[in-house]
Amino acid sequence: MTTTSRVDIFIFEHREQWPINELLRLYPWTMAEKEQISRFISMPAATSWCLSRILTRQILTHKIGIPVEQIVFNHNSFGKPYLQNNPVFINWSHTTGCLVLGVCRYTQIGIDIEKVEESAVKADDIASSFFTEEEYEWIKNSHEKDKNMCFLSLFVQKEAYLKMKGTGLSTPLAEAPAQLLLPPFQENQSVLFTTGEYNQFIISACIETTRQTDGNVTAVKPFQYFSCSFNPELNSFSWQPLCQKI
Repeated sequence: MTTTSRVDIFIFEHREQWPINELLRLYPWTMAEKEQISRFISMPAATSWCLSRILTRQILTHKIGIPVEQIVFNHNSFGKPYLQNNPVFINWSHTTGCLVLGVCRYTQIGIDIEKVEESAVKADDIASSFFTEEEYEWIKNSHEKDKNMCFLSLFVQKEAYLKMKGTGLSTPLAEAPAQLLLPPFQENQSVLFTTGEYNQFIISACIETTRQTDGNVTAVKPFQYFSCSFNPELNSFSWQPLCQKI
């Protein structure tokens, strides 16, 4: 039997940041979550963390249809979040000014977002140390104005793959596959990527192409993107399909 899985990606670009006491009032957090929020030193990081959890709960409740009392987040030994006793898989990522959430039924998902920077210094440093020799040569030989985007395209794909696998950076970046159309990269049949630019950010999501559970095979629909907005007075997110191509 084959079941179909849809993949939804929600993007929330924001410039707000709130002090800890305001963040604690935004949502009926658990005690563990309150302790986590109170440990943040960076207000932008605390704001993104809180908004990502609120967005996830509201998406799961209002779009996916999971009752709020059944939404229980657990984490594997490497810190990857998952829903307890539920076949919906989630993953989120945030950077300064933007957060993304990936939601997928029946198959694992990983997602990463990075802010595009003009400098290519980090590209050379990281690629030479942590990418394969072929990947590094591809970046090094690319046009100077394209070098940082080539690096970021690889980096977010590798991060998304490792987050999909649930191992994080315990697996070396060189061992994480990437899926680009240019040589020397080849299509990876076991996973599917979507990668693209959104305003000043680059985003990649990675899922397993098929997943067998109890003898059933899950086929995956194309990725669908949504843009999100947040009303702090109502403590509520809204979302709509994204018109621009990612």
